[in-house]
Amino acid sequence: TTALQVDESLLTGESVPVTKITNPAEADVVLSDRSCMAYTGATVTAGRGAGIVVATGPLTELGAIAGLMRAEEMSATPLQLRMDHFAKIIGIAVAAAALVAFGSGVALGESIEDMFLVAVALAVSAVPEGLPVAVTITLAVGVRRMARRKAIIRRLPAVETLGSTTVIGSDKTGTLTENRMTVQEIWTPGHRYSLAGGIPDGEFLEGDEPAAIEDERALHLTLLTGVITNEADLHWSNGDLTTTGDPTEVALLLSALTAGLEPGDVRRAYPAFAEIPFEPVRQYSASIRDRHGQHIVFVKGAPERVLGMCTEMLTTDGPAPLDQVAVAEAARELAARGQRALAFASRELATPVGDASQVSAPAGLVLLGQQAMIDPPRAGVKDSIATCQTAGIRVVMITGDHVDTARAIAAQLGIPTADGALTGTELADLDDKALTERVGHVSVYA
Repeated sequence: TTALQVDESLLTGESVPVTKITNPAEADVVLSDRSCMAYTGATVTAGRGAGIVVATGPLTELGAIAGLMRAEEMSATPLQLRMDHFAKIIGIAVAAAALVAFGSGVALGESIEDMFLVAVALAVSAVPEGLPVAVTITLAVGVRRMARRKAIIRRLPAVETLGSTTVIGSDKTGTLTENRMTVQEIWTPGHRYSLAGGIPDGEFLEGDEPAAIEDERALHLTLLTGVITNEADLHWSNGDLTTTGDPTEVALLLSALTAGLEPGDVRRAYPAFAEIPFEPVRQYSASIRDRHGQHIVFVKGAPERVLGMCTEMLTTDGPAPLDQVAVAEAARELAARGQRALAFASRELATPVGDASQVSAPAGLVLLGQQAMIDPPRAGVKDSIATCQTAGIRVVMITGDHVDTARAIAAQLGIPTADGALTGTELADLDDKALTERVGHVSVYA
């Protein structure tokens, strides 16, 4: 592998691409932690790699899912179960009544042949042959009423099933969330900004007030650096915005666009001189840009890695000594809310670099800020969940995503997290009794 990253959201629900390495994984780890395996159905987002094929067709993870879908048996609906129970009761009652009539008649001196015909006639007349027709018509009326509410029902009994629902189990990525990484918060020394509205039509707020991007130098440079140290692209076609590239880098471009920074304009204003591409071992990427004859190095990466390259941070009053505790604490707070934080730093080089081969690991940088992103909830989902809960229906999130991310999204959507969250590994370790006890309370499975 060479900086190989793979989007496995189809199989795991994780929105962030996974870095692949050649070190073998433990035998019992879940799919999302098998960093030495690449799967059919996943998409390479960056880097290069070569591997050995170990499974094809139905033996792949995608094939296993297809097999499970084919093997799934169609379960009876609550109405069908009640109708079966009702039919058994009627059958027993009719049989008992026919036997009583037959026995009573024979005891009173009637012929066996006559009483047999009477018993059969009684049994036939007692069967409610109009019931299936009445049930079908009732369900058809229900389907029609649902169609008026823009809900199409394929199987008639499903109409009644909806009325019997007590628990809904839902996937997270792409169902409860938008399945695209979006910057939610930006931290700069002494300031915090949050995104209000959608991407790219929203705006960044500091508290309740709109942030003045041009006036807030650290905020402006944080957004600018997110564009410069970036290999993704935005394209406008017939008024529609399309994106290509790593979801994390796309999120940074959209963040800048939301703040009024057009990525194309920024890149033209800061021509590239040399690049240090991202690699998992490095945990950062850097770009040296030419600005009016002055070379400036811009860096983006993991907060702990970028922090080690900085000696100062950019405050409202200008560069100041780096407060490592405050920066690390801000990164921890963002991570605790299930967000992925990236740090940004820059420095003007004292003398222009003569050749790209002279570029080495940056040092002595000025920390600009951090951008935190997450796959955000879909619009209207929180209201829908609240409506379900009001109706007595419990909503459960079942996702392959990281447990901290799942908890954070659940909290935003109003799904209870007080009883904790269960991971796949923890679930597998529970016996039937413990599972029965936990499943009635836990609403997040990750």
